[in-house]
Amino acid sequence: MISDQYKCIFLHANKCGGKSIEKTVWGVPVTRGSADHRFPMDYIEQFGMDTWNDYFTFGFARNPWARAVSIYHGRKQIRQMKLPSFDKWIRGETSVPHPIGNLRRKDNKIGIRTQSAWFYYNDKPLDFIGRVETYAQDFEKVKQIVGLPAEMELAHANASSHDHYSTYYNADTRDMVHEYFRNDVERFGYSFEE
Repeated sequence: MISDQYKCIFLHANKCGGKSIEKTVWGVPVTRGSADHRFPMDYIEQFGMDTWNDYFTFGFARNPWARAVSIYHGRKQIRQMKLPSFDKWIRGETSVPHPIGNLRRKDNKIGIRTQSAWFYYNDKPLDFIGRVETYAQDFEKVKQIVGLPAEMELAHANASSHDHYSTYYNADTRDMVHEYFRNDVERFGYSFEE
């Protein structure tokens, strides 16, 4: 997700609305496996540090508790994976490869990266980190900064359907997600909302 025309690079953390940006800006069809989830180092290795420094880098963050619920439902609804209850999935009580898993186990293979992995390089943030919670307004800012056409409207793609994220947690699972995604919670100022 790099544009020489607009001199920008989009970093797409999974289940943070990235397919909407990919479809809107780059015209990428929304299909399974179409998302570009490369990290800053991937772009730097391919295009060089000068391009990374010269281009406007941006991404969209999401409340980590909401993101975990969206990943779960995305895997169930979009990828049609057979998963146990959210509670069992978040605890790692499943045979499905790479669940978020029991976040307290040191040997667990976490299949979900922190958003900080996409939005920070050498501890320096992207030029702009919007929020899924204010997506339309933040996309308007990106359009103005990089010079995207004013009439370009943000598509809404790849959404899963579920209740408010808070209804899926108990105190233990809420704390597990907080601990694992601590960097995201602190860097982006998120909290668990009822």
